[in-house]
Amino acid sequence: MKENNSIDIINPTTGEVIDSITITSKEDVESIGYMVKQAALQCRSLSRFKRSEILAETAKLITLEKHQFAKLITQESGKRLLSPIKRLIDESTHLSWLPKRRNVMSVN
Repeated sequence: MKENNSIDIINPTTGEVIDSITITSKEDVESIGYMVKQAALQCRSLSRFKRSEILAETAKLITLEKHQFAKLITQESGKRLLSPIKRLIDESTHLSWLPKRRNVMSVN
């Protein structure tokens, strides 16, 4: 940890500093937790169909940006590029399949 309460993110393969992140204070974590709880309550009020639409849109966005996500995952983990791309495709495919499956089973 640096003096300014930040930590460098280092590529374990090359030792290169990719970025640095600020350490979050306990108060900030509690505030973020409160906001997440409020968002979860708002989400509960949405119909299953609306939540499924949001998941489908999320899957599309992940797919569109998969190469950037994969590059970042590769830099942070030191793994080969193909592995994160395959993982992102698998996960976004699951997100887009799940809403369709739930819509068939859902009454809302």
